[in-house]
Amino acid sequence: MILLNFEGKKEIWFAGSSMEPGQLEDEKVFRKMRLQEIFGSIDSSAAEYDVASVGCCWETKFVVLSSKDETKDDRLVSWGGENAFGELGRKATEPQLCGEVDFSHIEQDTYPRKIERLSCGVRHSLCLLSLGGSQVLVGWGASRHGQLGSKESVIPLPRTIDLGASSAVLDLAVGKDHSAILLYWEQEMSVLSLGSGRRNQLGHKEDGFEQKPGEQSVLKIPSSTYRLFCTWNGTYLHDKNNTQIFGWGIDTHGQLPRSHPSSTVIPSSISRAMDPIRINISSFVADFNAGSEHLLVSSTDGQVWGWGWNEHGNLGVEGLESIREPRRLKIDEERAHIERVFGGNGTSFIFCKVLDDDASL
Repeated sequence: MILLNFEGKKEIWFAGSSMEPGQLEDEKVFRKMRLQEIFGSIDSSAAEYDVASVGCCWETKFVVLSSKDETKDDRLVSWGGENAFGELGRKATEPQLCGEVDFSHIEQDTYPRKIERLSCGVRHSLCLLSLGGSQVLVGWGASRHGQLGSKESVIPLPRTIDLGASSAVLDLAVGKDHSAILLYWEQEMSVLSLGSGRRNQLGHKEDGFEQKPGEQSVLKIPSSTYRLFCTWNGTYLHDKNNTQIFGWGIDTHGQLPRSHPSSTVIPSSISRAMDPIRINISSFVADFNAGSEHLLVSSTDGQVWGWGWNEHGNLGVEGLESIREPRRLKIDEERAHIERVFGGNGTSFIFCKVLDDDASL
């Protein structure tokens, strides 16, 4: 988790178990992580960088470090897991130690490598690099289903992904066996998908369509301002202009409540894929996020709603059954102002500002 302190600086806070290799110390509560803990395994240049963002795979963690010097490269640090699928993005004999993801083989001319976006799935990751005025998309990790645009089953070091006729990448999202990229394709806003479409997460009409490794699917969509998200087996768009949510993929736990329900795998041509998910909430959608197979929205009137898979109590409601229609979560709106919602692997987080008894921040 990454937070802003009162001085407007970003800090890393984390909690977790050390039962798996490389997950640092066993932490039952969130604690602040010092940059020196990260750089202790690398070098002594912590003062030259700021924390920009974080990412997590199943067991692997990432921290994006932004250089304070615009002429120098940003850095991406990884640790944790066994690196059996190349999740660390580097050669690692001791994966529990922090190390730097290896971008050295990515051509950069005379421009520094700046990290625009990072998206992490279960066993693979995408990273968008900015090199002067150009973008380069790279990926690493598991790729048996072609989710990294390659026929190879494992890609241990970052590799460039060919985006063909695209002109600008806007957002990235990663599922279990697929990847989604929001971009302009042939001057039209589109979602380009890589990897498995067995659960219809690529937006094809045919149920169980399986794309060959290395192939790409392009779904052209109406122009708007979107954020892109993936569950393990689904793809979702938050249309921020029209406060709507669109989605396609698996529906076994009610992830895709629609006005016209269909089978457990939604057949989605462009017209079907862009048929909005039915969200009967009290106001407009303010924020949206996707977890492993559950979804969360916050509304403009300060409420939080969730639906989908709930086996581990990830939706914060009574019982562990799946929630097939958006359900309002119990939050004291008079004492908490909802800022953001976040979905993880069987977990959910609501970031809010707590109000005092006088309802002032």
